[in-house]
Amino acid sequence: MKANERLLWANEISYIQVYHTIQALLVEIDSDESDCFAKFPVYIERYKAVHPLHHADLKLSLQGNFEAIYFCPAKC
Repeated sequence: MKANERLLWANEISYIQVYHTIQALLVEIDSDESDCFAKFPVYIERYKAVHPLHHADLKLSLQGNFEAIYFCPAKC
């Protein structure tokens, strides 16, 4: 990563900067995204409010975990 940065963009970065960047990316990749799924109910309300024929549905497990979401615009 350090060599690619230097060769492609002529940027000199330290190994510690590379290490911290990789660690931040790993945390982002493996992070808990449940807060994103919590926004779906409000988004569905707004989506349906735009047009009365829009359809959307959210499926949650018995524990309340996200399983699936469905959107169908009115023109479909």
